[in-house]
Amino acid sequence: MVSIIPSGFQGLAYQDRGPSLDMITYLAGSVGWADQVRSNSSPTSEEYDDAPSPLYAVLTDLWGILGGLEAKIAPLERCICIAHYIQLMSMHYRKIVQASAEFRLLRAEATDIMHWYQPRTHAERENLIFHSMNVVNAWKYGTVLDPEGIRLLVSLKLRFAEMRQWDTLVYILQKFPWISPSTAEWKDSLQQSSMMD
Repeated sequence: MVSIIPSGFQGLAYQDRGPSLDMITYLAGSVGWADQVRSNSSPTSEEYDDAPSPLYAVLTDLWGILGGLEAKIAPLERCICIAHYIQLMSMHYRKIVQASAEFRLLRAEATDIMHWYQPRTHAERENLIFHSMNVVNAWKYGTVLDPEGIRLLVSLKLRFAEMRQWDTLVYILQKFPWISPSTAEWKDSLQQSSMMD
């Protein structure tokens, strides 16, 4: 399974005290379902009537994994799981999910972990950087980045030199599965945070 997951996850999967088997299974499966999720602009009535949509199935899997992760024992893995969950939740209905208490609690938890977590390895560092962009994106309302999202980005840029320039950040992002439309949003977020440096 590890051999088929994107290169950015492989170092994390091979390290001592790496992600759980459930998380590795999810990441291995993400290679196939990511294209499916991207191709569904919105769920159809048939998807609700017949079988769960790919998006719903993935969210269900992630929620199950999240329930078994304790922040004190596996903070980075929990943060990664939350980052995937909130990104997928907001893929089609961002305005709706941003108003939900569940989304806001998860976003706040992931943001908190990213503020204090100190990566132990290079693989953890790159995973924290990549997933931080998903969490920052969850703080965006339309085209405007919330002050909490700006604070997170500024904090991370102070800690990780790779995040200070778009070109060096992209080098890391390319090791992970990402959706092309996110590129413009992430670059814009970085520019908005630069005004606060």
